[in-house]
Amino acid sequence: MKIVLPLVLAIVFYVFVRLSGAADSCLFFDEVFSVHAATLDWKELFWFVAQDLIHPPLFYVLLKIWISIGGESLIWLRLFSVFWVTLAILPFVMLSRELNFTNFQTLIALILIAANGSLIKYAQEVRMYGVLFCFALFSIWIFARYLHSKSSVYSLFAVNVLLVHTHYFGWLIVFSQLCVVCVFGREKLKSFAVHFVSLILIFGVWIRAVILAKAQNELFAQNLGWAGKPNLSSLWQLFLSLHEPFYFQKLNIEPTNLLLISIPIALICATAIFLMLWRKSSDKAQTDKSILILAFFVVAPVSVAFVASWILPYSIWGMRHLTIVFAPYFMIAAVAISRTHKILVAPILILIVVGGIFHFTREKPAFIYCAWENLAEKAVESDEKDAVKIYAFEDLVAYHLWFATRNDARLKVIAIKDAPEMPEDKAYFLPRGFDSVQIADESVIDGERFWLAFRDKKFDANKPLFRELTAKGYRFKTQSQFDANGTTAFLILAEKGE
Repeated sequence: MKIVLPLVLAIVFYVFVRLSGAADSCLFFDEVFSVHAATLDWKELFWFVAQDLIHPPLFYVLLKIWISIGGESLIWLRLFSVFWVTLAILPFVMLSRELNFTNFQTLIALILIAANGSLIKYAQEVRMYGVLFCFALFSIWIFARYLHSKSSVYSLFAVNVLLVHTHYFGWLIVFSQLCVVCVFGREKLKSFAVHFVSLILIFGVWIRAVILAKAQNELFAQNLGWAGKPNLSSLWQLFLSLHEPFYFQKLNIEPTNLLLISIPIALICATAIFLMLWRKSSDKAQTDKSILILAFFVVAPVSVAFVASWILPYSIWGMRHLTIVFAPYFMIAAVAISRTHKILVAPILILIVVGGIFHFTREKPAFIYCAWENLAEKAVESDEKDAVKIYAFEDLVAYHLWFATRNDARLKVIAIKDAPEMPEDKAYFLPRGFDSVQIADESVIDGERFWLAFRDKKFDANKPLFRELTAKGYRFKTQSQFDANGTTAFLILAEKGE
């Protein structure tokens, strides 16, 4: 009974920090895509997602069901991921029992998971990473039971079908399982091989859809070209992020990690793991085999992602994808701490509290993409009867404007490409197969009255676009703006002068 209350409190803490601030900011570009896809008709949804090329469809299917239940309010959408990461507690606890963890070890691992900044961040996004985290833990748990002959290969197959159709990185969990079978369960190699081949065949249906979509669209460069190749610095950042309580870099102007907090926790965990591996344990209930099994689920995904990013034309490295290794790592760290000395928990908890104080007293940043909904509403309100035309100079801006006013048929958004000296972040692009926003060049800008939407440090009337419009007789009469971190979102009304 002594450990039950702390476990319950840890679960409450886990849920609380994921609910706290979940609706503090608006949907960002990728979340807009998620909701956009999930609100399409069933037939349209699968083809729309296939054209995006880089994500399987299950997340969007689950989100569509979620929206059909509770609607599209911001808090309800954000609760989607919170629900899945909360559900992930079940397989985590069951996996701990399957691997003969003590209650103390389970408690420490749960606290580390609950407080981790990266896991909190991705638990609050309307993206697939919370679902991926959940299915990954279910998969590892069912696999451990399968390895111990307590569960059939059919159960493992069922959960892995869900896993790989949630995110392609789910295959790295399956690959890790293959590695474990080859080392610790060769007698199960035949049944696992049948499971593996069957999984590929089932997944082939989706791959066929992606191949057809790719044949009609651009290459993966548009999706992945922005990602750099990982290096030792990338591994170091991943290592620090594993040990970063609460904090996650939200803006480029912020530090990547809070080193005074993450480095001490990292040193404690790394030292404990080293000592555990160095010394023979007298803990008979906790076998070294369990630790090695968990190690495969940490080392294999990171290694494959790292090597593949150098072999493939484009990097696939990403912190959000690699959150699948966090729970297995924390379980290893928890065992190492309990075997080394339980007193090591004290400085970790103190540092977590310090990180929590910083997190909850931290000034909430202003995100530039949150400007467009309010600015679009101003444009619509200013023209209560007439059609509203907005020229946006970035796909990111155009997509947010369209989404904010998608139920108002009077508004038309045109995305202007490659206008001279107009800032444009090409890492963001309009969804393929999406024609509600017209794509054009600056030559189409015309009419008696229209709006210009763009991001810049300041409004400069001497830029080529504004000089040309002025020469055509346009006057800039209304200027709405939103300042955020050195950049300003502008919505400017242009009208023909008298």
